Amino acid sequence: MLLADLGADVIKVESPAGDDTRRWVPPTRDGVSTYFLAINRNKRSVALDLREAGDLAAARELARRADVMVENFKPGGLRTFGLDYATVSAANPAIVYASITGFGSGGGRHLPGYDLMVQAMSGLMTLTGEYLPWLLQTAGAISADWAACQAAPHVTVAPAAPVVTAAKSVP
Repeated sequence: MLLADLGADVIKVESPAGDDTRRWVPPTRDGVSTYFLAINRNKRSVALDLREAGDLAAARELARRADVMVENFKPGGLRTFGLDYATVSAANPAIVYASITGFGSGGGRHLPGYDLMVQAMSGLMTLTGEYLPWLLQTAGAISADWAACQAAPHVTVAPAAPVVTAAKSVP
C-alpha cells in the first residue's frame, strides 16, 4: 500500500480464493470489504495458483522482472515454489526482496501472521478493556501497519545503496 501510494506499480499476487480481507465485513462498498479496499488501494491484483505450472511460471516471470518483491508467507513457504530469495535473486540479481512474517523464523513460525493473532499473542489486546470480543481488537491493523512502515523505507532506498557505497569509496 505504501509503495503504491508513493507511485510504484504494485502487482499483488493472490490465491484463486482471493485475499481473506475481501470478506472482512461489514462495512462494504459494492460488496467488498472497505478494509480490503483501503489497504489495497492503488494496487493491481492477479490471482495465481502456485500449484499450477502455468500460474507458477507467471509468478516466476513477475519476480524475474520486478525491482522489488515483498512476500508475507510463513518462513520457507516460497522455497517450495522457487520463489525464495536465493532462487529469485539468481534469476534477478538486482531484486530487492523483503520477507515479512508474523512471528519470524523462531517460535511461532508455523503460525499465519494475521494482525489479530499477533495482537492477541503479544498481549496488546489486554490494553483495550475487559473481555468483550468486539472491544478487544485495537483500531486498525497495528502489527501489519508497523511491519509495512518498517519495510517500505528499506525497499525504497535499497536500490540506491550501491550508489552511496560507490560514492563513499571515491577518493
